[in-house]
Amino acid sequence: MYNSYILCYNFNMRVPEQNLAIIDRYNPKTGEFELLVGVQQRGPWQNCLNFPGGKAGEDELPWDAVAREVAEETGILLPAHTFKLLGELVVVDKRPEIPTIGSVAILGAHLAEDMPLIGKADEFDPLWINPTDRNILLSMPRDVPFWLPLAFREPFQQFVCSRTIEENGGHSFDAALMLSDENFEPVHEFATNL
Repeated sequence: MYNSYILCYNFNMRVPEQNLAIIDRYNPKTGEFELLVGVQQRGPWQNCLNFPGGKAGEDELPWDAVAREVAEETGILLPAHTFKLLGELVVVDKRPEIPTIGSVAILGAHLAEDMPLIGKADEFDPLWINPTDRNILLSMPRDVPFWLPLAFREPFQQFVCSRTIEENGGHSFDAALMLSDENFEPVHEFATNL
């Protein structure tokens, strides 16, 4: 069953706490489609693969924040206007010791030219991956396989995905596509296309 709040969620109502960049490219040597990720060197996702990103500074828009974070964590310089909003991940944590609602803006860009990767020491070690490798996806945060296929769905529609952490620590995921009139269409098979 879909959580009712996801179906009435409005992208314009809140500023996301975090921003993630989904940067893709075609490998200049092999021609294979790849995504830019990195190994987190610290924090709750230490030693896990994740996408570059982070918190926005004061008065910083998600596009500006993600362009800055990508430059800091990977050395790739992309102007903020090259990123488009793909969707948003809403996290609802119902555990009594830390009840929270948070959101992550997911922005995307295509890298048309080859650029060297320069990691951020002791924080993020960037690399290119083949997104069809299920083993790689399994070493990422557990919500990624649920929303990542929506970022590449044709025809593209913005999406919202929710991750709910229940009081007992169990997790559930829901997703919906944003329709043109700001209504949402639930997505049932969004994780089967990996």
